[in-house]
Amino acid sequence: MEVKSRILEASEELFLKYGVKSITMDEIARHLAISKKTIYQFYQDKDEIVSLVIKQHLERNQESMCQAFASSDDAVDESLQAYERMKSIMANSNPSLLFDLKKYHPEAWKIYLHHKRHFILERITTNLERGINEGLFRSDIQVAVLSRLRLEQIQLGFDAQVFPVEQFNFMEVQTELLDHFLRGIVTDEGLKLLNQYKNK
Repeated sequence: MEVKSRILEASEELFLKYGVKSITMDEIARHLAISKKTIYQFYQDKDEIVSLVIKQHLERNQESMCQAFASSDDAVDESLQAYERMKSIMANSNPSLLFDLKKYHPEAWKIYLHHKRHFILERITTNLERGINEGLFRSDIQVAVLSRLRLEQIQLGFDAQVFPVEQFNFMEVQTELLDHFLRGIVTDEGLKLLNQYKNK
């Protein structure tokens, strides 16, 4: 079981650093100093490894995000804390990761889409409702519309066709998109809090 776990850990490290497409089974084996045959004793193929890695990675991300939500003081703080967690998670990730999943690994892409359309959408929706109840977000916003807008905005920030990596830092893009989104929905009180948090 230790070897089986090490294979997933090493694969995740390589996928995050270099993207999924560029990493072969040979490179995973070489990284671990084991034979490719050993990997095939535990996993059917690269597709299976990618799917399991993505599933575990997203489960850990969910735990991290839930901690951020639980420790936040208000909806604005929650949004900023969630962003900081995402920033920390993505800091050492290759921007091509999502593109690689979508194009080359449909089963892993389905796992990501389920995470996106359920967990992330639910958290954004809950955050918007919390902000309205706290008087920090405008009461006239359409939560169902803006939660989906924010969901797609996050993914747009990682799209290298829209924001080429040689021209844009993808986390700086995410910062700008979040700031733009929040400024469009905050009340005067919410704006004061947003500026306070950003100036800390």
